[in-house]
Amino acid sequence: MRIVTQYIYQYKLEDDVHLLLNTMTGAMDTVNGRIAELLKPRVQLDDSLLTTEEAEFLNERGYLVDENNEQALVTAWFAEFKRRMKAFHFIVCPTFTCNLRCPYCFEGLDIRTSKTAMSVEQIDHMFKSMDLLIQERDASRVDLQFYGGEPFLKSNQHIVEQITERAASRGWPISGITNGTQIHHYFELFERIGSEAVDQIQITLDGPEEIHDQLRIHANGRGSYQEIRRNVDQLLAMGIPVLLRVNTGKDNVAHLPMMFEEFEKMGWTAYDHFQCQISPITDHGCTGCVPNYQPEFKLLRQLHELMGDWEAARERYHLMLGYDMERRTSLIRSAIYGKESFMQRGEGIDLTGCSASKQHYVIYGADGLIYACPETVGQSEMAIGRFTPQHELDRQRWNAWEVNIANTSKCSTCNIAPVCGGACPLQGFNGSSFDAYEPHCNFAQQTIKAYLDLNRSRIMDLISSSVGG
Repeated sequence: MRIVTQYIYQYKLEDDVHLLLNTMTGAMDTVNGRIAELLKPRVQLDDSLLTTEEAEFLNERGYLVDENNEQALVTAWFAEFKRRMKAFHFIVCPTFTCNLRCPYCFEGLDIRTSKTAMSVEQIDHMFKSMDLLIQERDASRVDLQFYGGEPFLKSNQHIVEQITERAASRGWPISGITNGTQIHHYFELFERIGSEAVDQIQITLDGPEEIHDQLRIHANGRGSYQEIRRNVDQLLAMGIPVLLRVNTGKDNVAHLPMMFEEFEKMGWTAYDHFQCQISPITDHGCTGCVPNYQPEFKLLRQLHELMGDWEAARERYHLMLGYDMERRTSLIRSAIYGKESFMQRGEGIDLTGCSASKQHYVIYGADGLIYACPETVGQSEMAIGRFTPQHELDRQRWNAWEVNIANTSKCSTCNIAPVCGGACPLQGFNGSSFDAYEPHCNFAQQTIKAYLDLNRSRIMDLISSSVGG
């Protein structure tokens, strides 16, 4: 007797042609309706119901397993991952202050308007804290990212320069998430440490100029498009990788084709180190009142309708989807377009999801506190410790973030858990309390189905034979 894997996703292509996706191995195949009906997750399957060839094929592709121990194997995978996890992504918020007043920002206005800045003494304390964590984990790979507020304000230049130079002297790659309006004040710094030391600068541009300037606005209502454009021009010319993030909601998606064409006209797509990420506005706080929010599967359909040949547009304009959409569609895209999947690591699939959940992120706030997730900075009740005047870490609070598809009951029985990676921990905490976690699936099933719907004809073109067909 054999047991059907719990990690099986089925999609009906036509009356007697069904698509199977093994979300644990990445295998994708077609079978006839009879076999599809037999393959129910975690159901024992009598081999006598299959031909020898059918049984061999299903075994080989991982749709049948010897016993129902898959959850134990996933649990063991995470235990082994934690043992060999030798990396840190330190995120530094030199200030919570921001010079823009974007209406959809998840950080409260009181935080953004606060006059906060790290002191030289705090910088010393921060690096001592980092050293303790590196020693404890025996970390062999470390990188440092600036975050805010707006980290690259001119007023904070002396602080950011000190942090950057100390990190660069240690050989840590430097990156930053910025609104891009004042980063030109740091070009000389980047040249001094060497552009190759700057791993990436992420800048947000939310549409063509007339759209962007309604969303990314200064305190006086003035738009920011032209100053950002000039700075992106210069960063690319300096050889510094730029990830242009487009926060997409219901109101600005229709303008994306015009925006992409502008990238091409401005010469940005001529650079290999330019990339644009389509990132849907999220509602991690579960407020239900985030302006222009829409589910990812609806955005996916819009992108395909607007661009026609979405795959060709990705290549032409250097586009990528937001993390969740990219992860949930990556294996399918790999199977039908032959594109490398970022989920495939060595012999298997990367089962981790949010970086906060795998204790990869450590965020140092301008308030002297340590956080597990960048979206919680400035919310002292969400802190997991402090770094000044000395390093203190609340292990219990930090470990609360360590939720994954093995230790969360709702995820552990889900057939698409490996390609989903599990829900956002912050969203789960906000939905109940910091001491109780309830994952919110964020339309993961609908996103996978939408992607298959949009690529149905491509899949049918690739089908040459089917098991039992």
